[in-house]
Amino acid sequence: MIRTRRLVLFALVLCMALAACACQRRANVRSDAPRANAPAATLDTRLSVAVAPFSGARDQRELLAGTLPPDGVIPGPDTLSSLDAALQTALHARPGRTVRAANIVSSCVRFVHRGLVPSREEHLRYWQQVGQCADSDLLLVPVVMHWRDRSGAPGGTSQPAWVILDLYLVDVKTGALLNHSHYDYQQRALTDNLLDVGSFVRRRGQWVSAGDLAREGIERGIRELGL
Repeated sequence: MIRTRRLVLFALVLCMALAACACQRRANVRSDAPRANAPAATLDTRLSVAVAPFSGARDQRELLAGTLPPDGVIPGPDTLSSLDAALQTALHARPGRTVRAANIVSSCVRFVHRGLVPSREEHLRYWQQVGQCADSDLLLVPVVMHWRDRSGAPGGTSQPAWVILDLYLVDVKTGALLNHSHYDYQQRALTDNLLDVGSFVRRRGQWVSAGDLAREGIERGIRELGL
């Protein structure tokens, strides 16, 4: 019985994939799912990179680019720590590149003075000073703007996971924002978005957690920033 159900599910997914491809060829419809930007050229491996700890943005001025979503929910400290570990895992140091992890840079985050209500420009200068404290050429600043975990099990959920996060890359010498990656993804049922069939198959037809989505966003961001 279980085998029959799996065969039926596989056949259904295959039919939907063929239909989605046909629709995409005919109508050139864009998917709602986030798509990776073209990977940036790999940055000079001689440039050292310091990684700031993940933080949750509650004020528009805390963002170095972009805007806050309405009614955004910020994850707790334990989740932010797990995201630091995920970012460190994804940020494979290339030969010759020095990478300073978030647990090292956190002392600079505490040491450098930050105003109570800094403007976006002052916030950028703050991160430049953090990078100078960490003695690095570049500073990677990760920020979470919304975090909603899955309600239910991988096989069925009443509320799918939804994650919004940004990765900012700051030039420590000039204080300029070199680049940033934005990830905003809410998992949907395949019937609501047939063009997302690739993600459906990759996730084995399961509803994933917010942590899974965050790791996907981090890995995509690293590629987009050329790290």
